[in-house]
Order: sequence, then C-alpha cells, then structure tokens
Amino acid sequence: LARAAGCLCLGICNTVGSSIARETDGGVYLHAGPEIGVASTKAFSAQLVALTLIALKLGKERETLSPEELSANLGAMLALPDQLRCVLEQKGTVFEMAKVLIS
Repeated sequence: LARAAGCLCLGICNTVGSSIARETDGGVYLHAGPEIGVASTKAFSAQLVALTLIALKLGKERETLSPEELSANLGAMLALPDQLRCVLEQKGTVFEMAKVLIS
C-alpha cells in the first residue's frame, strides 16, 4: 500500500540480501550477528535500538522533541550496555531462583 501511494519504503534487517532488503527502497542493516541460543533475540533488540534512533532523529528534525528530551533519551540508550551487563552478571542468581520456582 505504501509503495503504491508513492511512499519511500525502508527496511530494518539483520541480513544483507534478505527479502526485506530486496523489497524496500533502502534501509538499515543491523549486523547483529547470527543467532545462537534464542531465535531472533539479538536481531529484535537491535531493531528496537534502530527504531528508537530513527524516532529520535525524526523528533529532532520535526522539533517535536526538545533538546533536553533528546539528550535524556540518548543518555538512556548509552547506558543500556552497562545495564544489560549487570543483568547478565546475575544469571547464577536467576538460575537458582528458577530452580526454587520449578520445585
């Protein structure tokens, strides 16, 4: 529908040459790497980050996002790696809690 209406179609995908990449006018390649454990976790997380950055850019360009809001949101995104690292460091505790819940 969008293309028929003359709109530019952008895709966000993890793999160069994917059907999304072929069917869109342009886009963002995530390069999140192959999934090993849980299917699509890395790609999904990377998509959320890419979409958030696009939304922040649009908010800035349209002047619907104040400089303070932009700065706060970018700061929160920069803090994500450390926050994720902190969560992952607690996997032993989470595993022990899961064992208690299962029994």
